[in-house]
Amino acid sequence: MGKKVAVVLGRDRDAGLNGLVNFTLVAGNMEDVFKIKTVNNTYGEVFVNAPLDRESVDRYLLKVRAIDGGSPPRYSDHSLTINILDINDNAPVIESLKGYNVSISENVGGGTSVLRVIATDQDIGPNAMLFYYITAGNQDLTFRMDRVTGEMVTRPAPPDRERQQEYRLTVTVEDDGTPPLSSPSGVHHLRGTQAEQPCSVCNGSLGMKCSTALCGDSFGDPPAERNNDFKD
Repeated sequence: MGKKVAVVLGRDRDAGLNGLVNFTLVAGNMEDVFKIKTVNNTYGEVFVNAPLDRESVDRYLLKVRAIDGGSPPRYSDHSLTINILDINDNAPVIESLKGYNVSISENVGGGTSVLRVIATDQDIGPNAMLFYYITAGNQDLTFRMDRVTGEMVTRPAPPDRERQQEYRLTVTVEDDGTPPLSSPSGVHHLRGTQAEQPCSVCNGSLGMKCSTALCGDSFGDPPAERNNDFKD
């Protein structure tokens, strides 16, 4: 507040009081966001009088009135447009605040899409350009993320359930402002598990052929049930 944003000039050819000019704002000054100060009865200096928020109002169309000191006074109106520039005052907001639960097979190939993280930013221009990063939980580099689209995919080396059954990844979304702002919580969680492992099943009688099935866990639960165990 208090910053000078514009100066208007007014002259009157009359002499004495009839030639003294004063300035007022007569329209467009919603909630008295601006004020005008008369200087030397010639200039009208416009100052910011209240906090500005481009996301609420991005342009003000003011009507400035220059009025002389005559009796009766005479006046002239002038239009003044003030555009509010964007500053990076809004951090990205991730669409799914509670995170994601995802299950994938351990034998998937590289480049398999896991999910896409979506975020928004109320700013404009570079301040609203978002970049996505995996910032924790991906020590073995099993996953990679497209930093522009937010799509997460597997790398060429597939996930291995026997080595790690669950991943708790942290995804951070950052804008391109100066300084940059990141998602409000700073982190975003994704959880995944691999649950399908083939094994041999025989009926216990000698000479009988074995078949291939999906292994259950130590409690005998089928794979489909285990895949649904990961809930918030």
